[in-house]
Amino acid sequence: MLLLESSDFCFVLYAKKVSAMKKSMKIAAGSVLGLGLLFLVAGRSLGDLAGYFRASADETVSQIEDQIPDEVHDRKLANELTSVRKEVIERQVQLSQSKTQIAQLREDTSKLENTLAARKRLLSEAFPILQAAEQQQSQQVRFANADYKLVDFQREIDDLMASQESETKQLAIKKSGLTRLEKSEKEAESALVDMRHALDGAEHEVAVLKSRREQAEVESKTLDMVTAVSDGVHTTTEGVGRSLDRLRDNVTRKEAVNEAKRGLAPVNSRSSTNQLARQWNRLEALRKYQEENDSAPKAELPIQMDSIDRIEE
Repeated sequence: MLLLESSDFCFVLYAKKVSAMKKSMKIAAGSVLGLGLLFLVAGRSLGDLAGYFRASADETVSQIEDQIPDEVHDRKLANELTSVRKEVIERQVQLSQSKTQIAQLREDTSKLENTLAARKRLLSEAFPILQAAEQQQSQQVRFANADYKLVDFQREIDDLMASQESETKQLAIKKSGLTRLEKSEKEAESALVDMRHALDGAEHEVAVLKSRREQAEVESKTLDMVTAVSDGVHTTTEGVGRSLDRLRDNVTRKEAVNEAKRGLAPVNSRSSTNQLARQWNRLEALRKYQEENDSAPKAELPIQMDSIDRIEE
């Protein structure tokens, strides 16, 4: 019972999925049909619509390719180079086989030429003998250390001449074919060399570009690090600069306060109870009096020590 219920449930889910797929296909077909009708109403051909679809597909594929990691592109390139390398090897094998066949054809042609040359000499030697036999109406003919009846000799000559004519035609065909094959062999060998050089150049360029890419990545990371360090140094320098400015202001302010206190020290010394301070203030005051006295006109005034004591008191 549970098995039947689960089967029914699976069937319902499958039916819903099929229905959803049908709806999606209908919507897509309706959209395409609507676009087609819109292009037709606008007086544009369906080829333009196909061109837009193709351009959109190309753009989408380009965006997808840009999102693919470099490792995947490198693997794809390596597979393509391997495929080209295999193709070059296969072409090399085919060229080797063609060279073997051409060499065999060249050997066959040489043998046929030798055969035709030998038969030609034989026929040229048979001509005076047959001519003499026919003129003398001889029934026996001796040729090539063998005796022939005239009729048999004539038949043998006819066979030799037929073979000579047939094989001469064959030789002409083989020579023509051999010439074409040798030309094709040279062209194929040149194309194969170009293909091999192009493959070697591509592999070398791939290696160089990978090295340059790695160097560029290292340089980019280094520049990023330099930028980050420069920003950090700038921020740190700004902080240090502010602290230095604050320290300068603090020192200047304290020195100004001390300078102000130093200017007020003689006045404050009158009420000070510190003996050392009083002595220092006394000497400073006397120094000022001396400076004023030196700068003032000279006058003879008697000074009594008791008056000085009274001043200090």
